Amino acid sequence: MRHAVLLGFAVISLCSAQSWVLYDICAPDPCHVSSVNHSGSATGFLPTPTGALIPFVYTPQAGFIRLPITGIALGVNEFGDVVGGERNQGYAFVSRPPYTQFVNLSTVFGWNTSEAVSINDYGDIVGTGFPPTYPLFPGLNVVVLEHINNRRQIVGLDQDSYGNLGYFLYTPGTGITPLIGQPVSLSNTGHVLTSDSRGAYILTPGGNIQLPAGYVWAGLNDNDEVVGGRGSSLTSSGGTFLYSQTSGVLEISNSVSNGAGWTLGAGVFLSNNRVISAYAVNPQGQQTQVLLAPATP
Repeated sequence: MRHAVLLGFAVISLCSAQSWVLYDICAPDPCHVSSVNHSGSATGFLPTPTGALIPFVYTPQAGFIRLPITGIALGVNEFGDVVGGERNQGYAFVSRPPYTQFVNLSTVFGWNTSEAVSINDYGDIVGTGFPPTYPLFPGLNVVVLEHINNRRQIVGLDQDSYGNLGYFLYTPGTGITPLIGQPVSLSNTGHVLTSDSRGAYILTPGGNIQLPAGYVWAGLNDNDEVVGGRGSSLTSSGGTFLYSQTSGVLEISNSVSNGAGWTLGAGVFLSNNRVISAYAVNPQGQQTQVLLAPATP
């Protein structure tokens, strides 16, 4: 397999070329964003004063919507269908607009406890359930399924008989491909963003693209662009950075038109339209997550 390796790069400021707009989608409360789709909708959860977690959906059209259950929302597709985990009874759920009904997936599949983490545009869902049932993966001791894309490819984690952990990409009609490093993000093109002690890579059928060192990379879109932050930890990163093979590393933290008083951290999710979810500290000193979107010319 060919290995395409980036040998040099520069950090470029976008101040003169592109401005970005910050959307504090959960205001006035801090929140955690779990997923962003390519239409700019997001899902996640926010804590309440009692310690309970409330799942939410945000859309550019409808704004912020609290879901009428406790738990966490973890995935959203292009139709606004949401999956996650209810926390009182411990079941995976799926719901679609207007989010008044929730399907208990534990009841459907006979699980005692479960959590759904990802949903594609065909309504295929992956997650975890107990007792585990993974008919697509004979011979694998699957521990976690993490992402599913519109090609119905799945990335996950398995464990061999000696207790060693491994990561894989499942492709319908092809089967299992072992992965270099832990899968962080899976695009609809079948490319996988991975990370391990050797660095971060975009794994493609044509070769592996090594990403610049000194950053933690977290989100991959269908254009092989990635977002992340400087340093080694998403939550302690300084600044929001975007990488592409054509432009190199771009710092966008200082190009946010309404970012006065905010401290921006690592980007976590990235849409095809370059809508980014990023860690941030608001002017009140609270850590939260926000959406950053390119400003309309």
